[in-house]
Amino acid sequence: MELLEALESHDQGKGVNNQIIQTPEHLEAPLTLESCGLPSPSVLTDALPVLAKGYLESVSHTLLGDTEWRGDFPAVDGEAHNTEIKMNKISREKWKKILAEAKKRQISGHAILQTLHALVWATLYSDSKWTTICMHTPINCRPLCDPPIPQTQMGNFVGSYESQWSLKHLGRAIAVDDDKLVWSMAKKYYDNLQKNKMNSVKLSLLLSYLPEFPTSYCDFWTSKRKYAMKRKGGIEHSDLGKMEWTGTRWRLVSMYFCQSAHTYSCALEIQSICLNGELYYTLSWQKNALDKDKIDAFNRVLDHLVDKIAK
Repeated sequence: MELLEALESHDQGKGVNNQIIQTPEHLEAPLTLESCGLPSPSVLTDALPVLAKGYLESVSHTLLGDTEWRGDFPAVDGEAHNTEIKMNKISREKWKKILAEAKKRQISGHAILQTLHALVWATLYSDSKWTTICMHTPINCRPLCDPPIPQTQMGNFVGSYESQWSLKHLGRAIAVDDDKLVWSMAKKYYDNLQKNKMNSVKLSLLLSYLPEFPTSYCDFWTSKRKYAMKRKGGIEHSDLGKMEWTGTRWRLVSMYFCQSAHTYSCALEIQSICLNGELYYTLSWQKNALDKDKIDAFNRVLDHLVDKIAK
């Protein structure tokens, strides 16, 4: 945004003595997230439940097998990041209708998008052995800190919220072809997200309990290799919100955001941003992690679902 504003308000071709961007003389490193007034996690109510969940998950996998989707092909130890990308968008006309309905139902655009992503997965994997999927989304911790962290302060102030979705439940919504049920699922997701925001943020702070750094931190990630697919799996949706640009000298045609694939955690990443009322998004994944036919069909299925609810 600052670059666009600079292009709008400054002539090009200026010399080195008339720079647009200048570095302040005195710089101070800002505080990290854990030092910005968030509630400290409790060993009893935060750490122990996480450990118990991990233990029960391990026992369940041993006795019943792992039925949570973690990608289509196993990760490879030592592999470098090799990100593959697909792009798509939702037109202004359709996205406006979806947001209007979301506002009427008192939920966010993110909530209905995340629900649609889960439904796409259920459509593509309806006849698979997988029964559940974990959906992830980053949480903006800035307004949760005391005092709130201003948007102008640089730093990584992010938590993570996870939600489990059942293929059986998602499949029912697809089978009955009822938009009301889809919106009801989005409402439930939205309410749970709002209720659990602070708890999700505190989970990120549990890294402070790691006994030895950096060894324990590395072990935290490499432990994901215990799964059959060698990664935690699931889908992460990073929603960058919206941006308006009405410059006259420079016209911003489109905007896509993307991040490199994860090799230990999520199998598929979705990144979205709304520019002047139009939603642009990317899909990114590690090469050879996903079935080509399924990832090729992802945008087509999502387009179909969008058309249905944007009537």
